Amino acid sequence: MATKLLYVLCLLASWAAFESFVEEVPAAMIRVDPTLVSAPAFAKARARSEKEGLRGAEILERIIEIVVPNQKGKLDPDGGGRYENQLGLVGLDGDVPRDLALACFYRKPGPADIFPATLLA
Repeated sequence: MATKLLYVLCLLASWAAFESFVEEVPAAMIRVDPTLVSAPAFAKARARSEKEGLRGAEILERIIEIVVPNQKGKLDPDGGGRYENQLGLVGLDGDVPRDLALACFYRKPGPADIFPATLLA
């Protein structure tokens, strides 16, 4: 039981790191190339930031704060769609091989990985 718990904890930590990575990549790319926020997906956030009286780097950080975390999509039946919207903000979208998408979809950690079935019943 302890070994399984260790594996599950490693899986959960890996998944959390992966989700954090997917969110940080667009933010980092926007900081490196601020012209990326000229895309239509950022228009409302740009206007809102300017209306709030922000200037320069503050506008950029506010746009990142508003747009990037809120671009998560819903999973489609093939396991894709969850992260492509966030990555697409900075041109990193594209097709995900079906076998990879399904592997991520079916291996996403859930309560059954942590708690014995008797506790979930």
